[in-house]
Amino acid sequence: MDPEVLHEDEPDLLYYSIRNGWLDVTRDLVNTYHFNPLGYYRYNGQLYLFTALKDNHVDIVEYLIQECGCNPMMKTTRYGTVPVLHYVAREGLLDVLKCMVMNINGHIMDKQYCDTNGRTVLHRAVKHIDVVKYLINECNCDIMVRDKDGNTILHDVASKRSLDVMKYLINTHHYPMTTNNSGQIGAVKHIDVVKYLINECNCDIMVTDRDDVPFLHYVAREGLLDVLKCMVMNINGHIMNEQYRDTNGRTALHCAVKHIDVLVKDYLMS
Repeated sequence: MDPEVLHEDEPDLLYYSIRNGWLDVTRDLVNTYHFNPLGYYRYNGQLYLFTALKDNHVDIVEYLIQECGCNPMMKTTRYGTVPVLHYVAREGLLDVLKCMVMNINGHIMDKQYCDTNGRTVLHRAVKHIDVVKYLINECNCDIMVRDKDGNTILHDVASKRSLDVMKYLINTHHYPMTTNNSGQIGAVKHIDVVKYLINECNCDIMVTDRDDVPFLHYVAREGLLDVLKCMVMNINGHIMNEQYRDTNGRTALHCAVKHIDVLVKDYLMS
């Protein structure tokens, strides 16, 4: 059949072939009938590479990258913002990720594989301990690499409440108090992560951010009552003692007074 006729009569063939995992058909459509595998499907705007990886068709992913030159840093959809490589890490698609890493010679932490916010695949993988271990142990990813806000994977792990990943990182790499550009450690809102950092990692609740605001005072200021209770319990209730004041002599009560939730003030005054 004339390639031009096939293109005109069946313009969706490549998309359906990739979606169904038909490698031989896909290869034939590209090589013989000159369908373009580098673009986006016209109806849903999906990148063809993205279509292949969503259904875990690793052989087609490998073909599209190796033989067709598909760039894993292209966006997943025509108007999207997430690169394919970062989507794979975020969704925990380890087999697909291994295929991609192999095809970019393992240089996965190089600058060209960061997104527009400076985030690496390691930042994106925080919910999947198997992916995190693979990236660190086999790809030599540095857990101290920061995005444009100064956040390391430790900040993302804490904010996403990935306690198993947090324990792995701290037990093997020992950086529980790493701060971002604001001098914050990141685990503020999740009580289980805070308990782990205080009880098992001996994190200092009076460590300050760049503005000299102690962690304890930040928690009070933000009205995080459950986290505050955890902290108070771990200092035996001595929250008004001199050592728990900031550099201006302000207590946690001072910081809580402007918060809309009066429960925080009531708790500190009780």
